[in-house]
Amino acid sequence: MLTHDPAALDDLAHLVSASELLPGEDAALLPGPDRVTRCVDAVAFGQLADFLAGAPQ
Repeated sequence: MLTHDPAALDDLAHLVSASELLPGEDAALLPGPDRVTRCVDAVAFGQLADFLAGAPQ
């Protein structure tokens, strides 16, 4: 887990996209990120968790 704060994920994506190359890295071989994907994970508790556990996949 990186963070619970969506703004922190936005800041991280900007930081990665704006980072300079390290010495010796060739820009032609590293075209840079073309997208950032945010994945959300949810946890269910109680009766909802019981219901989902029995649901067909």
